Amino acid sequence: MGGTRTRKNSSCRLGGVVSPPTRQVPSDVTLRGCAICWAIAPEYMNGNHISIVQRCSSIRSSAAAGSNRSIRTQVPPVANVVSAVNSPAPCIIGVAISATSYGLNAMAWYACIVAHTVKGKGFAPAEANGLQSMEEWHAAKPNSIVNGRPTAAEKPVPVQETDSPEGIERLEKPPAPGSPPQYTKVFAEAMVAEAERDDRVIGITAAMAGGTGLQKLADERPEQYYDVGIAEQNAVLLASGLALQGAKPVCAIYSTFLQRAFDQIVHDVCLQELDVTFAMDRAGLVGDDGPTHHGAFDISYFRPIPNVVLMAPRDEAMLVHMLHTAIAHDGPAALRYPRGAAEGVELPAEPELIPIGEGEVLAEGKRVALLGYGYGVTVALEAAAILADHGLQATVADARFAKPLDGPLSERLARDHDLLVTIEENVLAGGFGSAVLEHLEDAFAEAPAERARVLRVGLPDRFVTHGKPALLRAEAGLTGEAVAERVLTASSIFGIASIRAID
Repeated sequence: MGGTRTRKNSSCRLGGVVSPPTRQVPSDVTLRGCAICWAIAPEYMNGNHISIVQRCSSIRSSAAAGSNRSIRTQVPPVANVVSAVNSPAPCIIGVAISATSYGLNAMAWYACIVAHTVKGKGFAPAEANGLQSMEEWHAAKPNSIVNGRPTAAEKPVPVQETDSPEGIERLEKPPAPGSPPQYTKVFAEAMVAEAERDDRVIGITAAMAGGTGLQKLADERPEQYYDVGIAEQNAVLLASGLALQGAKPVCAIYSTFLQRAFDQIVHDVCLQELDVTFAMDRAGLVGDDGPTHHGAFDISYFRPIPNVVLMAPRDEAMLVHMLHTAIAHDGPAALRYPRGAAEGVELPAEPELIPIGEGEVLAEGKRVALLGYGYGVTVALEAAAILADHGLQATVADARFAKPLDGPLSERLARDHDLLVTIEENVLAGGFGSAVLEHLEDAFAEAPAERARVLRVGLPDRFVTHGKPALLRAEAGLTGEAVAERVLTASSIFGIASIRAID
């Protein structure tokens, strides 16, 4: 970033934070307005981020009236170096504000405060080797530090969760040989393949290269990759600009952090119907990262927005197909997929296009239909297997799309069954189940008795704590056993014993 940038305005905002003046204007100064002058020149030298703040002086202005009044500012060439530390991401927390106006009788200047964040500040092992040490202690486990020192028995293991620089995330325990691949790894490889097929495909992330898997794209096709730093709004805005120029950008951002860019999603992408794909990793419950990282709301915050297509894969093969479909789609599209291991199905040699808005029936049954979305399909299949042990053959379907919803499929399931269960890993309010229920209310408005009762299964209306995903899903009732139990309880007309009797 070369040169000095100066700005004069009625307010001063830098890095999204405005601070009060750092120095009081003398009491004998009469303020009748404000003029602000500040200058900052970030420069990069040998890997060190040197922030240079130039002193800003407000020179006495002529006491003119009406349109003839003027305000003059002067920026001396002398620069004050306020910080020069080895930090890749300094955070500006204060700005200079000099309040002057016509009638100013004194000179005042103010400083710009630049704070550099240092992970693990005060803990020597975390500060010792820069980024390597920061990553080693990124997610310290209990008993790994005793009396301010690392314990020999608990040597830290690098855990790549959120802002990892690694090519592909590594979970707490490495996958066993022969186990299914991580969804992140499948997405990463599919993205590289898409970029190789079409050089208009551009991967964009916001300081989540490792966590989203886009580091693989950065390594293999760097000219088709951007990391904008911790600035999700900027990532989406960049994607909209690239789309306007004919590119096919893919924003790979965690579900929970994409919330930050809601305004840009609405106004800069969906309103203009731009060809942008949102790949939302960590959709659903993510585990030990806790409520700040659970992807519990993306279906709900995307559903009300016009022009966007929403989809979720039930397995890794479907993820490959859906990424291909989203990129080929002429308009905004968003796909969500969970963190962790996939289902273990065979990956396709070539991706296929999926008809937009069409679900798929996986098993035909009677009286009860289980309609899953994303991870909800896995839960539906598990519940169906348990129900079969009780003599109930349930229909299982994969919605695939939350918007546009497969209306004909939903109506058929509601018409041909006594109970329709929707299953999703999202909050119930405004989620996939709400979409199904809203559609059925309208479709059967004149004959409500002709449709099935609807039971919605999803995340509770509260912030879910941290913990292993399996434990959290059991607590939230998002397991095959919990769903089967609710089905049997709600379906007393079947005369089948409750699942509580099962060991």
